[in-house]
Amino acid sequence: MAISHNPYDVNLSQTASCTFIFKVVLTKNKFPIDLTSFKLSLTIYKSDDNLLLDLNHIVVTEPLNGIIIITFTTEELLLINTYRAQISINNKNTNKISFPQFTFKSIIDNCKLADTHASRVSTSETNNNIAPLSIKDAAKNITSGLLLNICNQPDTCNFKQNVLLKGILPQYVTDATLKTQSKVADITTNDTIQFVFATDLHADDYLNYYTQIQSHLNAIIDIQKYGVLDFIVIGGDLHSGVYHGKENPKSKLSELAKTLNDSKVPVLVLHGNHDDNSYYVVPPINPVISNIITKREWFNRMIRPFMNGEIHDTEDNMSLYYYKDFYSKKIRVICLDSSDYPIIINKDGTMKYYGQNFYGFGSRQVLWLQSEALNTLDRTDWSVIILSHMATRNADLMFNKYDPYNGNLIEGLLKAFMNGTDFVGSTSGDYGVSINASFKSQGPRKILSYIYGHTHTDQNNKPVDLGWNFINTSCCYSSGIKERIKNTVKEDLWDAIVLDKITGSIDCYRYGYGFDRHILQN
Repeated sequence: MAISHNPYDVNLSQTASCTFIFKVVLTKNKFPIDLTSFKLSLTIYKSDDNLLLDLNHIVVTEPLNGIIIITFTTEELLLINTYRAQISINNKNTNKISFPQFTFKSIIDNCKLADTHASRVSTSETNNNIAPLSIKDAAKNITSGLLLNICNQPDTCNFKQNVLLKGILPQYVTDATLKTQSKVADITTNDTIQFVFATDLHADDYLNYYTQIQSHLNAIIDIQKYGVLDFIVIGGDLHSGVYHGKENPKSKLSELAKTLNDSKVPVLVLHGNHDDNSYYVVPPINPVISNIITKREWFNRMIRPFMNGEIHDTEDNMSLYYYKDFYSKKIRVICLDSSDYPIIINKDGTMKYYGQNFYGFGSRQVLWLQSEALNTLDRTDWSVIILSHMATRNADLMFNKYDPYNGNLIEGLLKAFMNGTDFVGSTSGDYGVSINASFKSQGPRKILSYIYGHTHTDQNNKPVDLGWNFINTSCCYSSGIKERIKNTVKEDLWDAIVLDKITGSIDCYRYGYGFDRHILQN
């Protein structure tokens, strides 16, 4: 791309014919607007009439991130650069949203004031009679200045878009991530493991919360840059599964993965009960499989992009349950799938089991846990962490109407693993499986914690009949929650967790709404 050493020193009258490319991020309340369903227009207000430019001048390059590109030849720009311009968007469900007016000349005149290479324009109350608005003036109503990227490009056919613009995080976000990472860094030792646990994102259009969740994920990406984390966990229910058609949620999942892919540490994603999109029907109506996000569709969007040495079922290499070994820590992290139901089609073509009403651990997953995930015979001083969207039982741990299928077998296996003993158990029906396990030869092992989401509450429990801590983290999403104030750090919620495998202590440092928790191993 041909750019002068100082591309902002542009004299339009002396510039040879070329293409000027303006990259813009359209935002509302400081967050990028999802342009998927919007139509865009660019109006030039001339002295005698208004000129609505054809859409050949505007290209939406990143609809989910509000990014558009506006292109002009030198000749076109010379004709309109001093006239007021205004970008507008609208769809069939909303009135037209108009952004602050500006001139393209003022963009070029003021762009030396920009700190980085992105243009951020925010919605505000405007009308067509206001005075011409320079980019510098418009910036006063936004965050830390209007950001702009102008490229002087001789051949637009060779133009390649720059790296995806993530935007600048608000100062309150960077302050909070710095504070949280400092707490983690202060207690980290060679015997601890550190990770973020963010769960129940519910990143949906119908809650108008998809954009906010993207910003929450960017805060998580920001904290991992400090180098204090070993991994990141997304605890399930990434969306609410209410769509009559699964293309929208599949697209949203891919975009969430795209954001998380900026992480330099492993990302472990759990499967939640909403994630199969089965909440689009109201019981007693059952969903049909054509509207369900299948295991393969989920795996390829939320697990495959982050694969980095995780071990899946030897009989199913696309299982949504898996484990990852952290050799330097001597810790195995086991990720369970608590929405692992058998695929059985009723005579009327609907599904017998689905995520909305059927929670549990499938028969093959139980056998895998026994024979593969808990098999640490050659690792005498290793510990394990269990991660799942749901806990293993309802009493004291969740607010369901019943225990998850095979939750009792999961508990029995974990308890025998921890004590180095035998366990025999069985269940019947479509989830039925028989277990005859012995962990005597490998001896007792430590279970550092079982960490889960689902309930949208914070709680810590240690059932007396089991012997390890269950840590429950509340929901990342905040739509409709009065105390979760938008555009403040309280809007967000996730934990940076530090587990000490020697002392057994657990520190959950809260980012956003809520409080830090310190749990001692008894």
